[in-house]
Amino acid sequence: MPTYVITGCSTGIGLELCKQLAARGDKVFATCRKKESSATGVDLISAVTGDVTIVEGIDVMVDDCKAKLAAALAGVSVDVLVCNAGGINGTSALKGGDVFPDQGLDVCSGERMAAAFQLNAVGPLRCYQALAPNLSAGSKVVVVSTGMGSIADNTSGGLYAYRSSKAAANMVAKGMSVDLKKKDIAVLAIAPGFVVTEFGPGMDMLKKMGGVPVELSCAGLVKAMDGLTLETTGRYMTVPKDGSDATDFGPGW
Repeated sequence: MPTYVITGCSTGIGLELCKQLAARGDKVFATCRKKESSATGVDLISAVTGDVTIVEGIDVMVDDCKAKLAAALAGVSVDVLVCNAGGINGTSALKGGDVFPDQGLDVCSGERMAAAFQLNAVGPLRCYQALAPNLSAGSKVVVVSTGMGSIADNTSGGLYAYRSSKAAANMVAKGMSVDLKKKDIAVLAIAPGFVVTEFGPGMDMLKKMGGVPVELSCAGLVKAMDGLTLETTGRYMTVPKDGSDATDFGPGW
């Protein structure tokens, strides 16, 4: 069975991906800053059954995560690297609806922009660099993106740090798809859809806004990862609300 490395697994999409992949018998290395969710303070990842190895202390915002990842995965052949760790603010300091006005045109600070870029755009690059020796021909790299990272789809403005950093993450994924095709490694950027997790404004707010269950979204993500090949490398895709087969993101990059 394939071996996955997934970042950001203490909650949300990362946690659910671990559950679904482990349930079907895959080997999962689940990385996180700490096992307890920053949103709830509860350790959920330790309860996941199956062949799951938790790698704690991995903060993709800082360069020392590379040495930690390399040490934890030394000698392990990685079939799929899933760069999932991300956030709206680049920090867990803000809660609730504050995530939106904090990134408005007149108030979004340079510090907020820089933090978001370190997490959402540089984070996936750090993870690849750390685990490049573990990847080989046939491996895959998946960057969990968002529809808000699409320049063509931005019709409402706002959320400057999040939108910009995720657009940059898309560019990182696209660049990797070109460079890694020479090594027979396929790369995908994929938007999971509007998912109900503790991410951003939290589960209650997202439910009110019409978010879809994380189980459906992750089922679609798993299908897309399974279907990724060198022939489809470099695509920017999205998961439909019903968790069915992912499609190319409509408005484009």
